[in-house]
Amino acid sequence: MISSVTASSGVASTSEISGQTSASNVSTGASFAQALAAADNSVSASAEKNSGQSANSVDGSSDQANSDSAAFEQIMAKASAQGGYNDPQAFLKTLSSSELEVLQHTHNLADPINPDGLSKEGALNLLYPLGQGKDIDHDGYVMVGLAKTWQFPPVDAPESVKQAWTKTTAGMSPNAVMALEMSFLPVYDPKTNGSTTNAYLGPDADYAALAKKALEGAQFSSKYDQAWQHETRAEEISGLESFIADLGNT
Repeated sequence: MISSVTASSGVASTSEISGQTSASNVSTGASFAQALAAADNSVSASAEKNSGQSANSVDGSSDQANSDSAAFEQIMAKASAQGGYNDPQAFLKTLSSSELEVLQHTHNLADPINPDGLSKEGALNLLYPLGQGKDIDHDGYVMVGLAKTWQFPPVDAPESVKQAWTKTTAGMSPNAVMALEMSFLPVYDPKTNGSTTNAYLGPDADYAALAKKALEGAQFSSKYDQAWQHETRAEEISGLESFIADLGNT
């Protein structure tokens, strides 16, 4: 499972958290346990909110999702036929308001899409399925519309790394995977007013070394954990150890 983190308030999804908030938490020493607890609270609140929905409303949402999925496939086919992947900004301007709305729903964007305000990367990734975007400017982030997203492993990581991550996280809860992913979150630099350093790793990055560095950091931080943090810190350390082992076996 590969999940993503978004640094834009323009995306609302239970599988995503604010990258800006997450980076700030990491920089101020927030633990794996706190990250996991926050994710658990978010999902619990979402579940409580949704528990009152009727069967009819659920069925209606399913029908809408199926309709959007079919419409999105048609938009991708049109983009392929009309050169939309070569000049995505121009292509988006040819779409109807209902087609732009399909792209908005497909990518869980909160705000309507305005093609004039998008970068080439942000426009291009609206034409790819969710989670399959491209990092064409090699900054380590993937723009989807106006949303700046980050994921681990990166989109251009070797297939062996992605396979190792999938093996490591198999059977873990989505919240645990997301929290483990934060072990690799780009470092927040307070001197840059909320920006992060370039997060691009490149296809030749030493992922085993990155994982070992994250493991060393987790082991060091565990010395200062409170009692309530021990269980989730142990889960983080175990996950990193497994990832290192899985990297060696792929």
